[in-house]
Amino acid sequence: MWRLSYHKEHWLTEYTGNNALYRHSDIFHSLFIPRIVDGTFEDVEEGNTPVFVEVIWEKEVPRSGLKCFIRTYYNTIPCIIHDNHNHALYFWYEALINGIIKMGTTLIHIDEHSDLWENKNILPERGEKSGDIYLENIWQFTNYACNVGNYIVPAQNAGLIDTIVRIEGEYDIDEALWMKYPTEYILNLDMDFFSEELDYIDYEKKKACITHFAKHARLITIATSPGFMDQAKAIRIMRDIFYS
Repeated sequence: MWRLSYHKEHWLTEYTGNNALYRHSDIFHSLFIPRIVDGTFEDVEEGNTPVFVEVIWEKEVPRSGLKCFIRTYYNTIPCIIHDNHNHALYFWYEALINGIIKMGTTLIHIDEHSDLWENKNILPERGEKSGDIYLENIWQFTNYACNVGNYIVPAQNAGLIDTIVRIEGEYDIDEALWMKYPTEYILNLDMDFFSEELDYIDYEKKKACITHFAKHARLITIATSPGFMDQAKAIRIMRDIFYS
């Protein structure tokens, strides 16, 4: 039981998933996959082990993520805090198994990037398998068949995600704040929405957009995005939005 789940730490050693993303050399990488624990926003801590490799001027730079993933609540809404964004896929399916969301849900995607790269891998079908066994297969898929840029398309193709509301810039915020709330949706937030490249957007405006959707979401998944965002800054801003 829990052989491949987030209930314990793992290392991604194969040349696949995030370990094959942006690889420009033959340097071997072993990327850490943290375990998840129950806690609060105050319990989110930086880790000191590489979970992602960024390429800067053709040089590979390992980036550390979180010490542990955190399962918590924003008011009464289930909330998962993780580092690399592809991990959100697993927690969407966990929420589906537990009856928190339904098939065909809407995704409110607040992120500097679309994360809609092509992914021809097909999610496993549940069939007659129990929830635990099925989630083991979803864990495997999330970490070995997806990376931070292509984890959404498989969920679309499988029918878990129907509509996607993409909020990637100031115009999108203005449009989204006027939209009617979907009946049911996941708020999928990447903290790189607060990266330097998007500093031209007023901080309070971004914060207001996030809380606008957070208060009615069925599930919130938050990625601290170590490949694109300073982790101390990401944690500090996240606490200001959800915990202050």
